Amino acid sequence: MRSSPPGGLGGAPAYPLYAGTSAYAVTDLNPTGAKDGAHLDTLEVLANADHMPQSGARRFPTDNPVVLRPMLGLYSATVEEAHASMKDAAES
Repeated sequence: MRSSPPGGLGGAPAYPLYAGTSAYAVTDLNPTGAKDGAHLDTLEVLANADHMPQSGARRFPTDNPVVLRPMLGLYSATVEEAHASMKDAAES
């Protein structure tokens, strides 16, 4: 099972984000359903500083879930497409 999206984190295929548009990504923090593992109290999202130099990180609080072998999806135009990319990574 892979722990990075197809093409590798930060690799192709890139998703261009134009002014006024949105991008969605899906992260499954515990695809194994394990009860023991590390816990996460914050999820931080960073934009690529090379492409978006004025962007900053956004932090999102979590419910302190167990994290074990997380799966990442690619940024996509819809949540459904992002979820499908994560499932594709899991099957690779």
